[in-house]
Amino acid sequence: MLKIRNPRGDRSVLVRELLPEATEPGVREAFWDEEAGALRVPLAPASQASRG
Repeated sequence: MLKIRNPRGDRSVLVRELLPEATEPGVREAFWDEEAGALRVPLAPASQASRG
């Protein structure tokens, strides 16, 4: 679930049904891809993504 808090309240989007079955839950570090105009979220948890 992606969540964001804004002045009008919390907003969330459930994306579980779009992810590969083996994707484990956890905190991710998302980033904005300006060229694609999209929010990118690596599938590996932040602690594993930084290890390469």
